Amino acid sequence: MKAYRFHGFLLAFSLINLFQNTAAIYVTRLSNLKCKSFDEEMAVFQECRLRVVRRGLSAATVHIKVLRPITELMVNVAIYKKASGYKPFLYNTTYDLCRWKTGGIQNVLARIANNFIAEFSNINHTCPYEHDLIIQNMTVSEDKFKLMPIPPGEYM
Repeated sequence: MKAYRFHGFLLAFSLINLFQNTAAIYVTRLSNLKCKSFDEEMAVFQECRLRVVRRGLSAATVHIKVLRPITELMVNVAIYKKASGYKPFLYNTTYDLCRWKTGGIQNVLARIANNFIAEFSNINHTCPYEHDLIIQNMTVSEDKFKLMPIPPGEYM
């Protein structure tokens, strides 16, 4: 069986970070989730949704149906800052997830993202991926966002 490459990405867990300048209060909210497969013969998104758990807390669920073994998986992460519309900001990088899982990428942002996702997903080993990739009810506490190296503002 021949393994194929899958180039796709989660088009940002669109995050809105509202930082208040008074008493260092941070409010972080998942506001939007968009998913797109660039090769639907390889893998498709069966589920891509954001559910409100309670005020100020949302849970993301993503289910990627893998149709052929994935030996290369590229993930694009982009952050946009709200300033008269959303403008590209500091981070817009593409990671080779297979290389990342083998320890080949030593990036602070990638490490933080891995810590967010690890406890909610089955994406916990190196390539090839021959099974569905699932992130189930991923909630993000505002404490984790305090680790992000970004200035105050509203982001997507």
